[in-house]
Amino acid sequence: MPHFLKVLTLSLTTLSAHALVDYTEKEAFVPQQSGASATAQKAPVSRSVTKPKRQTRGAGLGLELNSGVSFGTQDIEVGATNGKASTMGFDAQIQTRFNVFMAASYFQMKSDDRALAPSSNSFQKGNPELLIGFNWLQFGRPQDLATVDLYGGLSFGQKGSDFATSRSDKIVGVSTAKRFHTIGLGLGYEMRLTEEPESGELSIGNISKLSASLGWVVSNDIRFLVEGSSYTVGSSDSVSGLQEDVKFAILKPQLQLKLSPLVDLSLGATLRTRRLKDETLTGARLWNIQGAYGSGLFAGLSINI
Repeated sequence: MPHFLKVLTLSLTTLSAHALVDYTEKEAFVPQQSGASATAQKAPVSRSVTKPKRQTRGAGLGLELNSGVSFGTQDIEVGATNGKASTMGFDAQIQTRFNVFMAASYFQMKSDDRALAPSSNSFQKGNPELLIGFNWLQFGRPQDLATVDLYGGLSFGQKGSDFATSRSDKIVGVSTAKRFHTIGLGLGYEMRLTEEPESGELSIGNISKLSASLGWVVSNDIRFLVEGSSYTVGSSDSVSGLQEDVKFAILKPQLQLKLSPLVDLSLGATLRTRRLKDETLTGARLWNIQGAYGSGLFAGLSINI
């Protein structure tokens, strides 16, 4: 919907249907599908998949449902800390007829490197996230539609995992999307209001994220998405916490293929363009931010009903 990749995920959905098929309404009701309705891509690998608008069982009930699973690998490089990690993510999004959307995501992670995972080399739990948002504004015709969406939610703290923080952070954000026939542009801003972690974790301030997205509908079965994100991790008020703001940036290209009317395949990479250099930042446990500690590859399957 977390975590905004993806902004154009569902914006391109409707774009594909309108721009490549026709612009007439064939249903009494079709839920709005703007960029923010797919902000739930908060796990370390991307799981958002565009899907064409069509009549389905969910649409008949005034709902559109999307769920997916993804797998990926990351090369962890922060200061002198180096290693590899594997990720597995799950997500689900629901768009209602009342212009309200909900999204949930969860990931697990593992590493054989004892410096990264001293307690276990099997999959360990990450931080679940739950979002609720509103399709706030919509302007224009289907082929040049512009949307504004607001959302908020929670990231739930977890204990006993090397790849989860004990903080329970609040999330607020806004996303916009604009279509230009088969091209879509998006902008988003998100703020994570952090809490104090348990002893043993590095205390940090709020985390802000600024994103820009570009999407291209190549055909009914092929779509391309690329997103650039810049993060700022604020300093902590704690004497033993992070003493100054830290910034890093990520570029995420993604190819999306339609395997069947209900199943989509997503292939992509998470590339750091500005890396974290201080290895003490691994103590902040930013594993639920895609690419914070290293670049990686991912693949995902999504089911749309």
